[in-house]
Amino acid sequence: MELSLPALNYEHIIIDNASSDRTVEIAEKFALNDRRIKIVVNSRNIGAPQNILRGLTFARGNAVIPMLPADLQDPVFVIKEFYEKWTDGYKVVYGIRSNRQENFILRSMRRVYYKLIAILAHFEVPQNAGDFMLIDRSIVDMVNLYPKQDLYLRGFVSKLQFQYSAVKYTWIKRKSGKSKSSVLILIDTAMSGLINTSRLPARLALAVGGLTSILSILYAFTTLLLTAFGDRTSISGVPTLIVLVSFIGGIQLIFLGLIGEYVLGVFSHLKPDASVYSLKEVNFD
Repeated sequence: MELSLPALNYEHIIIDNASSDRTVEIAEKFALNDRRIKIVVNSRNIGAPQNILRGLTFARGNAVIPMLPADLQDPVFVIKEFYEKWTDGYKVVYGIRSNRQENFILRSMRRVYYKLIAILAHFEVPQNAGDFMLIDRSIVDMVNLYPKQDLYLRGFVSKLQFQYSAVKYTWIKRKSGKSKSSVLILIDTAMSGLINTSRLPARLALAVGGLTSILSILYAFTTLLLTAFGDRTSISGVPTLIVLVSFIGGIQLIFLGLIGEYVLGVFSHLKPDASVYSLKEVNFD
């Protein structure tokens, strides 16, 4: 479908993630005839999330679309709506995949994951939003100041808490080729999103450890009372073994949770707090 927009000065940055086909060769031919096309070639496959972030470091526009996959499962005609909402004053315009043309299992897993993120995150994360969106230059500059390791772009942008809008569309089925996003890559991205948006997993280990220790102590006390009153139904030594295993397991979870809290503290101090940026005035003209 043809994308009709007003005459704009734009650039198209092609980030090649160490492809083994003729992608770079073909892209270079286009770039020779159009100076608006830029090509960045990675020496190795650094993964889609890092690839997107690398592209942002080269972007110079007043508004940027961080990702438009070459498979065009995210339809290009949505860009026009992105642009219109940006001209209305929105700093962020999310692309919301309201419908996905993929198998039931993957679609269901994604739905559960986004619900989990919405519950655990300590700030609002739009449901079914991907990296296909439009962000203002001011946000791009903030992202580029942020260390790139394990940065969850959509989560970071959400944490900035700028006024945003959204455009719903159907994520269409891939027409040709095969995606290189394996299950392991999807799991890695999902874990990165969870860690970058919530501290609850580490605190959950702390809570479960504490609860397990308390229950093991209560069980030991109950067993002691039953034994004192003449109960001989249990095999000698088994209750003691259960108490020891449960108590020690609980203590281990408590310390794992505490270590997780320290790690999260270091993690948050090594990287700038995105919420600080949201409190500053950033050229809203």
